[in-house]
Amino acid sequence: MKFWALCASLFLVLGIGQVAFGQEYGLGDIPLDPETYNRYLKSYPDQLKDSIPTAYDARNDGIVTSAKNQGNCGSCWAFASAGAMESHILKNGGTTYDLSEQQQVSCNLTMSGCCGGSSTAPQYWETTGPIDEACGPYGESSTSCPTQRTVPCSDMDACEQLVYRVTNWHTVGTTPTDFKTSLYTYGPSYWRFQVYSDFYTYWNGAAAGAVYTNTGGTNQGGHAVLLIGWDDNKQAYLCKNSWGSGEGPNGDGTFWIAYSGHANNLGFGMSNFELAGGPSYNYCFQDPSYATQLWMNLDPATGSLVILGQAVYSGSVIGAITGCMANGPGFAIQYLGDEGLRYYFLYGSQWYTWGIDSQDSSYYDGPRQAQLIPCGTTTAGPASSATGAMK
Repeated sequence: MKFWALCASLFLVLGIGQVAFGQEYGLGDIPLDPETYNRYLKSYPDQLKDSIPTAYDARNDGIVTSAKNQGNCGSCWAFASAGAMESHILKNGGTTYDLSEQQQVSCNLTMSGCCGGSSTAPQYWETTGPIDEACGPYGESSTSCPTQRTVPCSDMDACEQLVYRVTNWHTVGTTPTDFKTSLYTYGPSYWRFQVYSDFYTYWNGAAAGAVYTNTGGTNQGGHAVLLIGWDDNKQAYLCKNSWGSGEGPNGDGTFWIAYSGHANNLGFGMSNFELAGGPSYNYCFQDPSYATQLWMNLDPATGSLVILGQAVYSGSVIGAITGCMANGPGFAIQYLGDEGLRYYFLYGSQWYTWGIDSQDSSYYDGPRQAQLIPCGTTTAGPASSATGAMK
């Protein structure tokens, strides 16, 4: 793509290469131009924005993998992309993968390898599947711009591609509400900012839990990380970096960065996507009264329903557990916006619900029109297109 070739050339002409990125750590994010960013901007409905909690850490949901180390190479964009894919797979019921960043650096030729890349990098996986780190190990730790890559893509020709694909890639509005809504709805994803020299001081010496607020310094270049959480009490985002798994103020490769109040414009930006492919689901549980659809498999060893994914009006199910309810086999789920659990249980051939709503009031709803059916046999529309309020 001529656009990226031009950006990469401009990047180097302006001196925004490895030296300007800072000698301590590799950076490498090339910000999208405003026209491109706005063209792919996704808006979120108000009811979805209103349902997000005041604090969230995706690690508590088990959907964040360990931080890695990009070394001198300006490949943060590849690490942010791989981290996003790893998290999306987990959020959608898949297993834990250690994906290959080298695949992006060597094979995604719309990017510039160790000389930088952008938040469009996940689009590479729209038509090509990610591969395991074991088959495409990272080999650019000591590579620096102007060398873009030293490992040829052909080294990974024999690697098995996973079935997962990126779909509905989009950019995200640059407000805290939009960032949080995107993370909460779709999963941890690519988030970028401009690094100033005082960030290195924070990274190397701040106390655990401390929040970075830019106070000055010189612009070192763009950097991509993975947005994994936030805390409104701190007024800060939680990010996973790619400068080592035991590094940074928190000792685990993560850091906090303030929503606002920075001396310089840090140019926050984000992209996200949906995931196609992955596990197949034997059953769909539908409750049209609450615009609910859960995707499940039946574990033949235990006879339990295993909830693998969800599509629910206003976003997603916060959590789900299966087992035996007091009145029979069933499961419990917690909806976005609800403080309590809603229990579904099967009594005879009829599903019932009972639970605690967001006003902490106990209720019993009686028989439901819900059904457990083989996936693909219903003519009902997707839950996200349902109308009306949801408990």
